[in-house]
Amino acid sequence: MNKALFSAVTAAFVMGSVAMAQSGNDADVEQNGSANVAEVNQGGVSLNNDVDIVQSGARNIATTNQEDGNNVGGNNDINIEQSGVGNVATSTQSYGRSRADVEQAGTRNNSTTFQNADSTRTIVSQTGNRNDSDVRQGSRSGDSLARVTQNGTSNTSSVEQSSPGGGGAPHDARVMQNGAGNMSTVDQSTSGQSATVLQNGSGNTATVNQ
Repeated sequence: MNKALFSAVTAAFVMGSVAMAQSGNDADVEQNGSANVAEVNQGGVSLNNDVDIVQSGARNIATTNQEDGNNVGGNNDINIEQSGVGNVATSTQSYGRSRADVEQAGTRNNSTTFQNADSTRTIVSQTGNRNDSDVRQGSRSGDSLARVTQNGTSNTSSVEQSSPGGGGAPHDARVMQNGAGNMSTVDQSTSGQSATVLQNGSGNTATVNQ
């Protein structure tokens, strides 16, 4: 098992980049300040790998990739926690039974998750105003879960779940938004899908396409 630890405390620009292959790797990144960049890549035959990124400040960027061209691997975890203004989190996974957890507190934060594998999970929590969450899940056999929770005003959530093969277990999308002027869109292909959108407040908009 390999383990990489990167910690930075600064108010300027810091970039931490970690690249790993094979299995059982653990990458931890912690950054405090503004305009920090953290990038973690775990590829090859990727099994039981874990990424933890914690960023505090403004305009921080966290990018994580757990993928390769053969989609061989699974049981990988990505955890991103950001607090501040204008932060960006991007996660990409192409291994089955993988999970991405993103937590953002502040305003104008952005979270994007791409998962192209079977039995994946994405959990997004955003607190504050004008945050944006985009979750895209595609798999041959389905059984993907997307759960998005947004507390604040003028937040946007988009969930897209598809099964190119047209079969398998159904996908499940759950969106909860508390506040005013929020927008939620859920797009699901194939049959037997489940979508739940709960909105508390005024002037909210929900669109579900199945």
